[in-house]
Amino acid sequence: MKKIAATLLSAAMAASLLAGCSGGGDTSATTAAGNAQATTAATTAAAGSDGTTAAAGSESTAATETEQATAAEKTYDEHVSVTATTYYSRTHAATGDDYTDNDFWRWLMDKYNMDMELWVCADSEAAEKQRIWINSGTMPDMMNWNSPSMSEYVSYAEQGLLRPLPDDWKTRWPNLAHAVEATGAEESFTVDGVLYALPVVVYANFVQLNPDVPVPGHNSIYFRKDWAEQVGMGDMGADGTVQMSVLKEYLQKIKDAGLTDTPLGTASNYMNVMFWWGCGANRTTAAVKTDEGYVWGPGEENYVKMIATLQDWYQSGLIDPEYFNNDLAYYTQAFASGLTGALFRNGAAQNLQDQIQLFENSGFENPLGTVFEYATVRADDGVIYSDGTKNYWSVNVFNPESDDAVIERILDLTDWLCTKEGEVSKYRGIPGVQWEYAADGTINQLDGDDEMHAKYDSLTCVGINADDYTLSGFGAFDLEIVERVRRMYELRNAGVVYATPDEYTNFTGESKANYSVPATDKIAEIVVNNLDVESTWEAFKEEYRGVWQPLVDDLNAEYGS
Repeated sequence: MKKIAATLLSAAMAASLLAGCSGGGDTSATTAAGNAQATTAATTAAAGSDGTTAAAGSESTAATETEQATAAEKTYDEHVSVTATTYYSRTHAATGDDYTDNDFWRWLMDKYNMDMELWVCADSEAAEKQRIWINSGTMPDMMNWNSPSMSEYVSYAEQGLLRPLPDDWKTRWPNLAHAVEATGAEESFTVDGVLYALPVVVYANFVQLNPDVPVPGHNSIYFRKDWAEQVGMGDMGADGTVQMSVLKEYLQKIKDAGLTDTPLGTASNYMNVMFWWGCGANRTTAAVKTDEGYVWGPGEENYVKMIATLQDWYQSGLIDPEYFNNDLAYYTQAFASGLTGALFRNGAAQNLQDQIQLFENSGFENPLGTVFEYATVRADDGVIYSDGTKNYWSVNVFNPESDDAVIERILDLTDWLCTKEGEVSKYRGIPGVQWEYAADGTINQLDGDDEMHAKYDSLTCVGINADDYTLSGFGAFDLEIVERVRRMYELRNAGVVYATPDEYTNFTGESKANYSVPATDKIAEIVVNNLDVESTWEAFKEEYRGVWQPLVDDLNAEYGS
């Protein structure tokens, strides 16, 4: 049930002539609404032998109109006011950015005769705030739940604290139904035959993935290519990968050369992921399935190796000593400002574009490939490790006390945003006014702006994730970015992807509901205070045995070996 700040294409997708991405996914191979028809060499689609398809390009306007007919033909005489949270609520709402101050938002609200108030729900306080909202009945009409606990979700549904979708929701909102089908997660969120949450799909229209192939994460290592050249390591990352021992050598050399005092910096959660992957450890902080059955993931040998390696780099002065106190926004700017020589962060297309922009803001022209590069980390055993998940990022749940008309309007809007026209419009503006399909199926940007319209998308987590659109070939990003990102996915897909098994995700026993082990906090304590790794971790393991052992025992009893 992890957030996909990260996802990846399946193995057959690597056969595409052109693809790329900026989110996470593992979609059903049986898609409903028609695939995009590639019309130029830059928007070619290829199908793999396993049935996975990567589609790029655009369908005709007539096909788009057919696709969205159900909700779009409605007229809305009654104005409704809607409250909601989206990704904007977690990342931008508290900054005072005005999400309503653009033509597309005004047009969309007029189209559905509604107004939508997005509530502040910052990541740092979201878990507590959302629990209070749900239990007190004060949640917004629609709430985006970033990392839902399955046991909590089932409990809330059974208590009537979440609104069920109507029995006929699939026929009333067919485009939304297609998107949910593509997530592969509908069964997981169905309680006693009723769906109480809409998982937010990542890939659905422009890309369809094999549901049997795990979807790896986006996280990548960004490094200063110009500095690597200065210290005699100009070929670093040439194959799209950087082995951990090579990265360590680079960090030591740029520090010795006086280029920086903090060679590597990133937020603590990203730092942990880098070393989990770099040491071949399954990053789970709970149970993991092996050939012998379920075991406690943090007790595995490579987990201890990960902590020891992170501690070694930290104590050697290769990592910012304050990494556990600073957030990712700080380090993305610090990297572009020359304060650090490497950064581990999400490597999706949008994130790569953002990093390019930060370097350009710092005075660098065409920085990608000259000033900085990015690659996937490779463990010293030669294997690329990553973790994967389903083709969805967060879920949307609804207030059971909201008016039926309000919920219906939200679902009408969401259904349209799940069409290709709606999906493209989120990034291109008003259809027929700011963009239109050309005769060859490509896009004409009518207002002259050939980039994504908004600096952020206030409707992210409503409809389909931006990752799907970035693969469309419509020029949201430079094609070089798309191709580089696609290459990262190919590399990770050829490695080892640790995916959370469905049986664990769907398990709702008491031991799972009570499971709480502060593994990541303990890692930071050991690393920063230079504690003995093996003895301290063994003591930690025994201290929490009463929490994790029942979960492991229950899983093995339920599912066997």
